[in-house]
Amino acid sequence: MNIRLILTLAVGFLVSASVQAQYDLVTLRTKALAHSPLVSQKNLLMQAESYALAGIHTGRLPKVQLSGQASYQSDVTKVSLSVPGITIPTPDKDQYRAVLEVSQVLYDGGAVKRQSNLQSAQFQTQRAQLDVERDRVVERVNQVYFQILMLDAQNNVLTLAKEELNRKHSQMEGMLRNGVGNPVSLDVLRTEDIRLNQRIIELAWQRKTAVSVLGILVGESIPENTGFDLPVPPKLPGVHMHNRTEDRVFSAQATAFQLQQAVLSVKVLPKVQAYAQGGYGQPGLNMFKSGFQPFGMVGLRFNWTLWDFNATRYERKVVAVQAEMVARNRDLFQQNWTIQTKQLQNEIARYDALLAQDEALIGLRSKIRQTLSVQLTEGVVTANEYLTELNNETQAKENKALREIQRLQALINYEHALGTSY
Repeated sequence: MNIRLILTLAVGFLVSASVQAQYDLVTLRTKALAHSPLVSQKNLLMQAESYALAGIHTGRLPKVQLSGQASYQSDVTKVSLSVPGITIPTPDKDQYRAVLEVSQVLYDGGAVKRQSNLQSAQFQTQRAQLDVERDRVVERVNQVYFQILMLDAQNNVLTLAKEELNRKHSQMEGMLRNGVGNPVSLDVLRTEDIRLNQRIIELAWQRKTAVSVLGILVGESIPENTGFDLPVPPKLPGVHMHNRTEDRVFSAQATAFQLQQAVLSVKVLPKVQAYAQGGYGQPGLNMFKSGFQPFGMVGLRFNWTLWDFNATRYERKVVAVQAEMVARNRDLFQQNWTIQTKQLQNEIARYDALLAQDEALIGLRSKIRQTLSVQLTEGVVTANEYLTELNNETQAKENKALREIQRLQALINYEHALGTSY
């Protein structure tokens, strides 16, 4: 094979192997939600709802009940008549009975249907609460992701400052070899180089921790030197709260309380059942016939609670108070949400105002640092004076880099506050 082709393939392989994977915020949020235990909780909630509704619907099916009784009584009914040729038996004082009953609800005032609707509404509330927890997962991923971006931005600025410092250090070393300059200046530059190294090391360990946390959230191992893309600034819609998962929780709770009132309203309605009984006992239905006998009975059973000392009324009042508490909690959440969105709006505007002046500030700081760099070479200023301006320039660049990411984070947080982030 051609040697040039082999070298080309080898270089291409090395280049491709050195390219690190890039992650973006949307992908990591999707992975975190898929990995979250909330997924299994949602499936379990669906199973629980299915079982609960199936149990309620059995209220429309026939019921089969077996009962038994054994008793001894001090006296029995006696017929004190003497009729020639006729003997009237006296029932036994010990009695035994086993009864199998099949009953079917004919009318329950809609209790089963209303109880089923209430159960569905309560599970809908729990599903909405799971969505709130999903929001918490997204918030955590956002927080860690932007922490990594800010650490990378700081590291980039410090690396550039270190490169500038190393260039100046090399220049001063060359001057000393030629018998020009002050050795103390080199020591001052070396101490600053060590300080920058320490900051870079500290940032590296903070990044390592943040990447580890992010890996736990998404359920996979993320290499420490992985790159992370800057998110695309979102296009923000108008301000409204109806997309918030918390708002859906409040709506589901309000619906559940309305349905609970409907369930309570049927408690005082009449209930009608049809039933059939078959039994075996002593005595049977003919109490004057001694011995064990089979017996049977069919009929209708009617039940109507005419007065329960206002127990149902008090239950309805409790539900009404609970519904009012939910309404007040919703008002409180809306107030806090309005404050949060206003703060984020002002935060974004603040970053815009500061970033508008950052470029000019960096330009001036760079110009001053370059002037003092020349003056340090000429011996006009000390190394400490030069480092002061180098640090000022570095701080200005670091502030600008952080503000750009913080502004983007504020936009993402604002989008999330509106309930439109995913």
